[in-house]
Amino acid sequence: MIKGKIAVRKNDAVMNSLIRRANVKRQTDYTARIKLKDDQFRAMDIATKQQELDRLHAANVHGGGLDAIRFNRMNVLKELVAKYKK
Repeated sequence: MIKGKIAVRKNDAVMNSLIRRANVKRQTDYTARIKLKDDQFRAMDIATKQQELDRLHAANVHGGGLDAIRFNRMNVLKELVAKYKK
């Protein structure tokens, strides 16, 4: 009778370890997907800011200059893009 209880406990321990291992794998995969999604969004955001900065540079070079609001925006974009690329 004792042997039967031990066998059941061992089976329970094996099943629990398999379930735990599957849960850890699922959580690791989920974390990796979320990180990839965040990295893609961040890269897209920086690319958009870089394009806006390039347009402001082109307007400054080819046009009659920038007003204060656009000049300040250009400086903010320079800082953001430089911070990301470090």
